[in-house]
Amino acid sequence: MGLSWEERQALDEIEQHLAQDDPRLHARMSGARRLRAASSSLQVWCMLALLTCAVMMMGLILLMTQGERSCSGIQVSVCAERAGTAER
Repeated sequence: MGLSWEERQALDEIEQHLAQDDPRLHARMSGARRLRAASSSLQVWCMLALLTCAVMMMGLILLMTQGERSCSGIQVSVCAERAGTAER
């Protein structure tokens, strides 16, 4: 829920008074806001990286198990021929 125009104006006035009364505190508060934005951006990138890794791992698992599924229900000798390990 956003702030109304009057509320934003009141907050701006408070911030201006703070900057005049205690410049060091104002500088700290402004820096904390920038740090918070950078931190949330980093969290988004980390979550995207983790999601990408999870999808890639699922794909690899599916690729590795695909060979086993394609031979299920077929005689072992046919599977061995497909794999190139047939006994002669």
